[in-house]
Amino acid sequence: MFRRHRRWLQAPFFDKASIAQYLPVQTREAHVLLSNLLVDPDSFVKHVRRFSGATMLETLYGHSVISSDDEYLRLIDTTIEGTTAASAPGAALVDFIPILKYTPTWLPGGGWKRHTLEGRAALQETHVKTYALAEMHANNGKLSVVGSLIKEYSDKGEIGSLLPEIMHLGSSTYNAGTDTTKCVLHSFILAMVLHPEAYKKAQDEMDRVVGHDRLPTLEDRDSLPYLECIQKETYRWLCPVPLSLPHASSEDDEYRGYFIPKGTTVIPNLWLMCRDPKDYPSPDDFLPERFSALTAEEVERIDPRNIVFGHGRRICPGRRFADISPEMP
Repeated sequence: MFRRHRRWLQAPFFDKASIAQYLPVQTREAHVLLSNLLVDPDSFVKHVRRFSGATMLETLYGHSVISSDDEYLRLIDTTIEGTTAASAPGAALVDFIPILKYTPTWLPGGGWKRHTLEGRAALQETHVKTYALAEMHANNGKLSVVGSLIKEYSDKGEIGSLLPEIMHLGSSTYNAGTDTTKCVLHSFILAMVLHPEAYKKAQDEMDRVVGHDRLPTLEDRDSLPYLECIQKETYRWLCPVPLSLPHASSEDDEYRGYFIPKGTTVIPNLWLMCRDPKDYPSPDDFLPERFSALTAEEVERIDPRNIVFGHGRRICPGRRFADISPEMP
């Protein structure tokens, strides 16, 4: 199942030709974000939320968001907030005393169980509604990731057995895609507020390369090296996912005198990797210049994008798509 899900996501989110099909959606939503920031800059949190949610909603389900109060945007975000709060490690006593999972919901202290059941019901409602949304747009010929899967397996007559997996894939991908994008953009805004000298350098570069008569496009990216350095430093300075997904050691190993048996669960500390002073001197400082004037070998070795998207078989399959999203504005 895991390999199948990776394959479903690899094609639309990693293949360059597939990513290009969704680029107009990212570009349009980036322009909407810029417009909203100009009109109401104090509500930047709301605008960033709309940008990330609208981009993923249309990419995954084919649904175009018209307003920040969009029904589906509100439905998915509310569901994710509830389920995340209920399932956070250590959020309930049952995480420390597993036998409590057998207690009835009406017992004192059983609120966690009621919240979990409510979250499950909300998640199922979201699965059903977003699946129907993707199916409707797919039947109307609109491109989307989930819609393409529905059409492919419906044509093969295999949709029945795979329907729950496709539903789950959509919601989990939406959660992963919106959360990290919001985090990176919030970090970027914070960095620019705290470091106006970096902001001025980036603005001067943008004015020099792009001018004042148009908005930048991805074609300008190679001509904006300082802005590229800012993006890398934003990834490094406030790593969007501090801890990577759990991995398992494939063989017996030893690290700093500690024996690690084969099959041990290993959780990489991405935050610490991004603040290793050997690779990033003065790691607490926001210094985009650290990524300039480097050799090709140095660029590859210290590029934080080799860290923040995870490693190995569980590396983020949408890392190319994600790397474009924060760059668009």
